[in-house]
Amino acid sequence: MTQTEALRLALEALKKCQSALAEELSAWDIDPPLHHILESHDLCGPAIAACEAALEAKDERVECWCHKCNKNELVNGIPFAMTRMILCPNCGNKRCPKASDHTLQCTNSNKPNQDGSVYTTQPQRKPLTDEEIDQICGDVGYGYINVARAIEAKLKEKNS
Repeated sequence: MTQTEALRLALEALKKCQSALAEELSAWDIDPPLHHILESHDLCGPAIAACEAALEAKDERVECWCHKCNKNELVNGIPFAMTRMILCPNCGNKRCPKASDHTLQCTNSNKPNQDGSVYTTQPQRKPLTDEEIDQICGDVGYGYINVARAIEAKLKEKNS
């Protein structure tokens, strides 16, 4: 049950209780009326008003599905963005910046690396040149493990 459904159910119950208590108060010809009935009846009014105000406020608020607004949200312990595909509400593209942040403009595009989009590709690594490979092999010898480790170290140095 959603919060809105719960509020509507509570509002309906409160209105029925208020009506039943009003009938009860009018049925008893006692002055002053029974204290607990009068007190319960009087509490219904503010509670009904509070539920109605909460429902109006909730209906005015638009739930946001963008990455920015839900970055810390979990669904059953899983990050929100991993539970559904988040798309721009205007164009339906996942790479549109508006899907990443609802305050950004829709670009009507699904191109990668758009400013503001969470979908960016990592920079391509720079491959080693033949000369760099020759130098590494000359420095460490031709043992496969030594060459592989030296290449790893050189790539890390070159791409960081």
